[in-house]
Amino acid sequence: MSAGQPQSPEARLRQEAVAAHKAGNLDEALPLYTRYLARVPQDGGIWSNLGALFRSRGQSEQAIRAHMRAYEATPEAPGVKGNFANTLTDIGRYEEAIALRRQILSKSPDDVQQKALIGRGLRGLGEYQAAINHLAAALEAHPTDAEIELQLAFAHLGAGNYRAGFHHYHARWRTSEMKRQDIPYPRWRGEDLTSRTVLVTPEQGFGDAVLMTRFLPWLKQRCGKVICLTERPMARLFSQLPGADICTSELRRDEPIDYYLPLMDLPLLGLTGPE
Repeated sequence: MSAGQPQSPEARLRQEAVAAHKAGNLDEALPLYTRYLARVPQDGGIWSNLGALFRSRGQSEQAIRAHMRAYEATPEAPGVKGNFANTLTDIGRYEEAIALRRQILSKSPDDVQQKALIGRGLRGLGEYQAAINHLAAALEAHPTDAEIELQLAFAHLGAGNYRAGFHHYHARWRTSEMKRQDIPYPRWRGEDLTSRTVLVTPEQGFGDAVLMTRFLPWLKQRCGKVICLTERPMARLFSQLPGADICTSELRRDEPIDYYLPLMDLPLLGLTGPE
């Protein structure tokens, strides 16, 4: 379109729909998408957007239908394939999702997101060793990519390789999903803990906290004193935790502590497996 030429009604409608979607106004975006697609049914990108909108609302069946229309209209578009693969993964159609992601990689061999998500799909199929092999090769090619390493951690954990799994699980701190911890003490990185005071810090969800506190006695066997910092809603439940000398939801900033240890790193103290 040349400068100064007014937009067509369809172009304006498309722009409004995409803007509403990007702003998170799904109830506004949905009718705009449907009105636009009634006029321009061959626009694969917008069918793909509509599929992503349905996916975000948990409407998988509608999402699949929209993605199929998108794929029929523009079968070579990487974004269309990626969005379709995301929804297929959601509903357990892993083989189809992996096939689409491999198509993307055939044209863009350094697409780290697709490499990570192929590993996710292989895990979904229960093919843990295949996932490990794929992700280990991907991590060698992209050693700083946190998502690839995180998927490798999950693959090892699924296979029962607990030591390797929790080692790679450190990558979680390099993702956007984890909030950085502001702790004024050195983090434990394998040092001797004899006679030391160790602070265990919370992270992630309450379910993970319940699961991981079982390893506190292992920590207590290795150090002098264990202080377990917990979220307020869990304080009463954790008040008498085996292995914790103190369990508190409030910590003095001048507490004499030698090291801190994130809760999900507790298994590194002694949990082992085939690797």
